[in-house]
Amino acid sequence: MALFAPLCAEGADEQDSLTVVEENYAYGTKAPSQRVKAFLKVAESKVQQVKKNVRKGSSADVSAPFSGYSTAIKGAWMGVSWGQALKTDMTDSVRAIQRTTQKHVDTLRRLQATASPSQREALAQILSIVLRIQNTESTSLYARK
Repeated sequence: MALFAPLCAEGADEQDSLTVVEENYAYGTKAPSQRVKAFLKVAESKVQQVKKNVRKGSSADVSAPFSGYSTAIKGAWMGVSWGQALKTDMTDSVRAIQRTTQKHVDTLRRLQATASPSQREALAQILSIVLRIQNTESTSLYARK
């Protein structure tokens, strides 16, 4: 699974783990496509919290809520693998992952353009992670299916 190596390396530290609630939510699903959707919802909530922190002008670390994002996207791709192992057509799920990460890139770029100088560096790091994930997606076998 070539896709997982870069994602695992990116999120190898324990700071990129999901909360127990997030894990239970995603792994409580019964079907591969539901699991993909659940993990994407977790990833989306992380980006939305970063967005809220930036807009509030929070002086706290705006990247803190982003923790677990890479793990959530990796979980979505694992849902695709699960579906493929079951011979399920996962084309819509693959497209959903790609759309979601592109949406996150766009959101982070907009935030970065209007953020305070102290927030821009953290947003640049977050954007870099999402762009690496997106690049991995575009070169993966999954993306071509």
